[in-house]
Amino acid sequence: MDDKRPSASESLRAILARLFVQAEQAVLLADGGRRICFVNPAALSLFGCQESEMIGHKASDFFTETQALPSNDVLQASADLGQGYRRYLGRRRRGDGSTFDAQTLVATIRDPRHEELLYIEVVHDVSVWSCSDQVLHALRRVVFDPGLPFDERRRALLAFGCEHFGTPYGAISELVDDELTIIDATGPDDGFHVGDAFNRGDTYCDHAIERNAPFRRDGLTYKRVPPRRYGDRVEVGCYIGCPIPIGRRVYGTLYFAAHEADGLFDQADLDLIAALARWVGQEIEIENSIALLKQAREQFGRETSPDALADLSDRDRLKRRLQDEIDRARSRQEPVSVALLAVDDFERLDEQHGEGAGEAALDHVTALCKETLRASDHVGRWADNELLLLLPDTSRAQALVTIERLLQALRGQRMVNEALPVNITASAGVAESGGEDSAQIILHRADIARHLARSNGRDRVEAG
Repeated sequence: MDDKRPSASESLRAILARLFVQAEQAVLLADGGRRICFVNPAALSLFGCQESEMIGHKASDFFTETQALPSNDVLQASADLGQGYRRYLGRRRRGDGSTFDAQTLVATIRDPRHEELLYIEVVHDVSVWSCSDQVLHALRRVVFDPGLPFDERRRALLAFGCEHFGTPYGAISELVDDELTIIDATGPDDGFHVGDAFNRGDTYCDHAIERNAPFRRDGLTYKRVPPRRYGDRVEVGCYIGCPIPIGRRVYGTLYFAAHEADGLFDQADLDLIAALARWVGQEIEIENSIALLKQAREQFGRETSPDALADLSDRDRLKRRLQDEIDRARSRQEPVSVALLAVDDFERLDEQHGEGAGEAALDHVTALCKETLRASDHVGRWADNELLLLLPDTSRAQALVTIERLLQALRGQRMVNEALPVNITASAGVAESGGEDSAQIILHRADIARHLARSNGRDRVEAG
């Protein structure tokens, strides 16, 4: 008897879509045959491709010909040892054939039913680095040692910067509102320490953040910029620093400092501090990526357990019905749309209104869908807090109107749970197929749009 349950790669793809849809780092998922089955928007932007140009293609198509890929045996060993990922540098290929330097994490997760490996790639473009070959070579020896944990690599970078700039102190700070908190530091005991917090306006970092560019205070500029005292302990006269970028936002600052303004920093030094700050930003992004990969692994383990896999027959039927509607739309040259609709704050309903409130809310929304939609439409449960709506002969614009009308009706009602009236809202994403897309791709678009609706304030519908 054929196993009609969703494959592990489908379950993992759904998890990655939830975790990485709004991420600034590029994420790809490949199946056991190393064919790409998921890409997030950041990956499409980085590789300059449409989704159809990556889904179904070999992951190796996006490496250069000379790229030494980790072998399946190496990656399998990583999975068996529990490491979960390998980190390496190499050149990647874009859709137009151009190449770029990249730092890639390759994570592995094992399919519990078929014992094949699934491959997740998190890719960062490092070609933006700009400093001399000699400095870059020395820097790579320090910061790209895969045997060092993140905190030791950061500390090595700070030591490298202190030696290069001739300063005793180096620090990495995080900006929250107008306060800078040090998350890593090196130097004598009378200097900066992890956890020290300073008002941004009292520091030279304020100049760097305001300009969004490297800033120096040295033997040439000291007359134009007064000395600053960081807290009650450190008086800084010599400074070179730069904002740490993560995507389009400023995470904090990287800087090196001394008491006396007797150093001299030239343009090459300003270029180097900018390159170091970009590296720190990418390190922080990669740390966040690894945390999300661990979260994905944990969720994947729960969702692919025997009990969880046995409960997915409704989802299978919905997916097959969607594919039937797509095939019918192709033959009739008609559109078909889908909507993924999730109850907002589903997890909190039981906590706030008693056990069973979440299930009652989903039942309430399901009943409202059946009352509002046409007889030819179909609604079914897709996940714990999520419904899938199939809308045949419906364009994306028509689907947006339909779902907005449904959400408006939901806002005007109050569910009663054990005599307690409860307001319910939902977030939805819609996508249309003219018959050319697979069920997998149209569901992926709808899922991305649903996450966009949640990130844009909830109680709304977005189109994918």
